[in-house]
Amino acid sequence: MIEMYRAYNVTTGEHGTSYEEWSPHKAQTEKTFEWWYLTNILDDENGNKLFQHLILLHSAGSNYLQLWGFDRNSGPGLYSCSFALSDYSRKLRISEVALSKMEHAYTPDNNTMKFSANGFIMSWAYLGAKMAIWGKTARQQIELELEDTKGVLWHRDKLGINGMIAESAPDEPSFYYSIPTLNVNGLLSYTDDHGKKITTRVTGEGWCDRQWGDYMTKSWEWCSMRFFDGDRVNLYAFPQTGHKVGSYMTCSGNAEFFDNFNVYQKNYFEACDGTWLTSEWDYEIPIKNKKYHVVAVSKDDVFVSPGNTLFEGMGLIYDEKEELVGLTANESMDLRATLTGPYKNKF
Repeated sequence: MIEMYRAYNVTTGEHGTSYEEWSPHKAQTEKTFEWWYLTNILDDENGNKLFQHLILLHSAGSNYLQLWGFDRNSGPGLYSCSFALSDYSRKLRISEVALSKMEHAYTPDNNTMKFSANGFIMSWAYLGAKMAIWGKTARQQIELELEDTKGVLWHRDKLGINGMIAESAPDEPSFYYSIPTLNVNGLLSYTDDHGKKITTRVTGEGWCDRQWGDYMTKSWEWCSMRFFDGDRVNLYAFPQTGHKVGSYMTCSGNAEFFDNFNVYQKNYFEACDGTWLTSEWDYEIPIKNKKYHVVAVSKDDVFVSPGNTLFEGMGLIYDEKEELVGLTANESMDLRATLTGPYKNKF
């Protein structure tokens, strides 16, 4: 049986399997933090594109507890869960978030993370090659089955430790793995802005990220490239420090790692709360065709949560011939926090 709250060692970088590390972790410093993160690019029954992201955050460190207004010594178990869905054919964006202090968020028998607060319910099981997710909120209900087709990608950077990176700086260590090729099948029900309920079968591709460690960084540029040829590229950049983490998984499942890539922010817009975000990027990477241009499908893909507003949505990948070669999930933070965009558009 997997331990309820696992320990970890940032000195050696030793870790268990992806299955074992699915469980929550103990607070080992005041900065202990972790997340379970899923971005899906889906087709509904009529072939219309949907973008979905599911996020579960665990604030275990005392610094995070204090930020949320809790006693620093109240222990682990403070979780935030969010469901967001973009239905581009209907110009619809739904984003819902809930926060709860929970003592029993994990069931070891079936390796399942759970969340429940004020009618917001989620169950997320990781069974190795398969996942099962069920959730219900005020406006959304999901039933998804996901199957891993090419294996787990443990990321690596200048630290030289497989599965551990610097979350912007060496004193901000984070264990990090992705499952970037998930086949998704299931059922979605959601209510539009006029109260109409929509129910549809969905299929598509998902990408799951799992991170845990001792860090308080909350601003970065992230892009997961899902090429039509089956290749996957993960670009994680921290403009404040210049640190970069690049990972490449080929369609055959082989992995390469690099940090010599450049990101250029090309277009900016003001979000609903006054935050300035990015909706267009150029990338120079040392693999494949080297240069790519990404355009966000919708500027409505904004995720607002307490203390952080960001762009989180689907993008279109074009090569130098202006041919569409893939899709992305992009995550882009406030330009004023990263000092990018008009301050520094290349990093």
